[in-house]
Amino acid sequence: MRKGKKATGRPALHAVKVTGGGCCASPDPEVPASAKRRAFTAEFKRRLLAEADACGPGDLGALLHRHGLYSSHLTTWRRARERGELAGLTPRKRGRKATAKNPLADEVNVSGALGRAYATPSGGTAMLVKHHLGAGDDELLLVECE
Repeated sequence: MRKGKKATGRPALHAVKVTGGGCCASPDPEVPASAKRRAFTAEFKRRLLAEADACGPGDLGALLHRHGLYSSHLTTWRRARERGELAGLTPRKRGRKATAKNPLADEVNVSGALGRAYATPSGGTAMLVKHHLGAGDDELLLVECE
């Protein structure tokens, strides 16, 4: 194997540092720890769609490049505009949708607690029992055992 070649036959890459005030500035080597998702305002989307609609042939690519966008952005925003969705032109909250709270969730789930003996603060024992009152009505009682 010759010097400067990898085992694959391709030339090895070497880092070169550009010094001096030459015509080309070296890129910033810092990489952010995590990428930040871009969020575009409704005003920016409307303004950009108006610019894109006014573009002549060949100018649209330059507009997208200047703003760092993809054509899929315009497609999504145009569809939202055609549907008349103002909400489609604002950033949406990502992730799992919030579920409505069950109003019965605050009630105590006692099905597993019925019939078990529990210690009371006074040192005795008590048992949780269900008392049937009739017509589908029940009440829970804490009965002290001796």
